[in-house]
Amino acid sequence: MRWDDLFEDLEAQADSWQRLEREAEVAERTRSEVGQLTLLNRLRSNESGEVTLRLLGGSALTGTLTRLGRDWLLLQCPQEVVVPVAAVATAADLPLRSVDAGGVSPVASRLTLSSVLRALAMDRARVVVALRDRSTVSGVPDRVGADFVDLAIPDLDEPGRAALGRRVTVAYDAISAVTREPGGWP
Repeated sequence: MRWDDLFEDLEAQADSWQRLEREAEVAERTRSEVGQLTLLNRLRSNESGEVTLRLLGGSALTGTLTRLGRDWLLLQCPQEVVVPVAAVATAADLPLRSVDAGGVSPVASRLTLSSVLRALAMDRARVVVALRDRSTVSGVPDRVGADFVDLAIPDLDEPGRAALGRRVTVAYDAISAVTREPGGWP
């Protein structure tokens, strides 16, 4: 009888150690998986929902998250604003869930800030670019490079293409938001 008690006790200890080991492994795997998440994955889980962002430079935006690309998001607040993900300092009250990169459509995963700016350049849309230093630049995206956009600054006294005389080159890293002037997005 004493041997039975001893073996039961040893089995109970072994079961307890095995359970603790399994719990530790699950906790480590969870930490590892969370460590692979990106802010964009978390934002994607809130698509069509409301989000409050504080941008680098201190400005805040609250609106409905309507679209997301590879490195940008579109907020409706009430005007439409494109925000580079790299310009987001904080996002308030995001759900804990996220969208895995594999769950993103191939088109959305390829649409970059450059793609958006090129579409605006082709459309000759006038935009206001908010910079991280809280200043703004208004113009028409004219040339879009890998890490910059040239904005043609309109001369309102000149008609047509001749009105786009001066240029300002804006580094993507300086952009906190892009708003298209009246007329919406292409």
